[in-house]
Amino acid sequence: MYIRSCRTVRNARGSASGTGRRANGYGHGVEAELRVMPGREDGVDSSEGVGATSLYTDPDQAAEFVAATGVTALTCSFGTVHGLSKAEPKLNYELISTLRGRAGVPIVMHGGLGLSSAEYRECINRGVRKINYYTYADKAALEAVKQVLADQPDTYVFAPVTVEIRRAVENNIDELARCLYATESA
Repeated sequence: MYIRSCRTVRNARGSASGTGRRANGYGHGVEAELRVMPGREDGVDSSEGVGATSLYTDPDQAAEFVAATGVTALTCSFGTVHGLSKAEPKLNYELISTLRGRAGVPIVMHGGLGLSSAEYRECINRGVRKINYYTYADKAALEAVKQVLADQPDTYVFAPVTVEIRRAVENNIDELARCLYATESA
């Protein structure tokens, strides 16, 4: 899947319009991000913009964008942020439903940090079909490196570190899967 980020529908027409239709002709999809997703992916707190409804994706623009570009999945802003955030996410579930209905394509979530199992599941129930998950796994990898070097300060090759990185990331992804598939009674 090809992924393209565009701040406006006008910008999208110029950069993604042909891409979506060409990819569709080959049986491939194109994911696009419309508007601004607040936050940073560099480990710096990205609380700025959390809950700023002015940054949320407009359903009319989303419908116009999908029609103009032929994209098959749409990343939207509805209350999450990229990267680490000290602020609580401010999800607008109704907006997710409206975006899914108006755009007619699956909605993609970026920035799911800090969401509970119930919040993830409600987003999925409302139309989210893809969740881009990176920061927590990246953080788990870094913590594994720190632990290996603290426990074994004489480490001089990277191979044993990669074993622990892999284990930490696998554990983190297992934790996410348990979160996503947890039952209501759990």
